[in-house]
Amino acid sequence: MSNFWGVPEPIREPEFEITNGSNGKQGIETKGGLILYHPIFDSIVRFDVDGNEEYEDYVYRLERNGKYGLIELENSFDVKVKEYLPIEYDELKQITYNGGLFVLVKKDNKYGLYSRTFEWILPLECDNMTVVSYKDDWSEFIGRREYLLYQKKDKYGVVFIPHFSKTDAEFEEILPPVDEYGIRVKKNGIWGHINKQRQFTPDLSQVPMKWENLMDIHIDDTRTLHDLNRGMKKIKSEIDIPEIDIEF
Repeated sequence: MSNFWGVPEPIREPEFEITNGSNGKQGIETKGGLILYHPIFDSIVRFDVDGNEEYEDYVYRLERNGKYGLIELENSFDVKVKEYLPIEYDELKQITYNGGLFVLVKKDNKYGLYSRTFEWILPLECDNMTVVSYKDDWSEFIGRREYLLYQKKDKYGVVFIPHFSKTDAEFEEILPPVDEYGIRVKKNGIWGHINKQRQFTPDLSQVPMKWENLMDIHIDDTRTLHDLNRGMKKIKSEIDIPEIDIEF
């Protein structure tokens, strides 16, 4: 490969590999044999990151004494280490690499969502988290789609992956998976959907006459009562993508 002036660019080194020590532990070194981390870790796992063709991303989960951390090694002439999360968490699980790196984090029985790009999307304040995969018309072209449900006390919210957008924890119930109108939820005792604008659209047949009690509910006037009711009659078992729970 040559640059703008036609001068060949040097090969980008080093690349990295996970090594196994005689003590049963793991470390990291370059392909050239430079030791970056001595074999002192119980496990090292490289996370899949959607990088480009010119630069590869080397993001690793390190485990030591039952705790986990997250680092990145920069593939450049001078090896650089960036620490995203110190080795102090009870669990780190990658949930997607389609458009970004998202990691479920657990510490002291609380859960959070971390992104390499946006850092803490959800701080370590959640009581539970569930990842839901689903199909739609674009799934066969872009791969699986998924969203994350999070719980704070007795309320639920949604994080839409990988677009870095979320709702507040304001719903009493959420019924996965997605149907043709979006994610089915209950708010203020009324079932409806979270639409593409991340707004709650209620099932109009359930809305009482006293609208002043529902000022925080958005009505999407582009949908008819017939369409909404038809969407609400969908049966969960008809959709072939099940709810997926990540157990910590």
